[in-house]
Amino acid sequence: MLSIEYVSFEASQYVHSYSNIEFTFPTKGTINNNIAVYTMKLNMYDLKVTWDVVRLGFEVLYVLLLIYNIFLFIKKLMEQNQKYQRWRKIEIDQLSEIERQYRHQKKPEWIRCWDALFTSFTYFDIIYFTLAIVGIVLWIVYIFKANEVDFALPPDEPVQPDYISDFY
Repeated sequence: MLSIEYVSFEASQYVHSYSNIEFTFPTKGTINNNIAVYTMKLNMYDLKVTWDVVRLGFEVLYVLLLIYNIFLFIKKLMEQNQKYQRWRKIEIDQLSEIERQYRHQKKPEWIRCWDALFTSFTYFDIIYFTLAIVGIVLWIVYIFKANEVDFALPPDEPVQPDYISDFY
């Protein structure tokens, strides 16, 4: 098997590509090839390109809607907690001391409050918000790291015969 791998850069489109060309030589005497080219645009947001601006706009809109939904979710949890606390105060005031102790032994108050606030839909919302935030953070890290990548260019000076450049 013979494999050739290289990275190229198209300056007019600002696109980097990774190419892999593989030649295999089976025992039956034929030559098989497999070519794979993967392109990636490391500068994700070129403000001169219309589609990059549209994409950036949709991503900003998604982040704003996510923040708004998180705000509504927290507000809803706080309102439910206030309702539960009012209901609990009314219920406990009507109980005798023995009934209060029995109620606490049966299920502690923090578990009752937790059960009242957190339903299965609440857990799904928390999981969704967590995954969305992790995805956004990873995307931001990718964008900043991609802009920091420095691809080595060949030297401007003539190469001396005994000089072997590094392969990048």
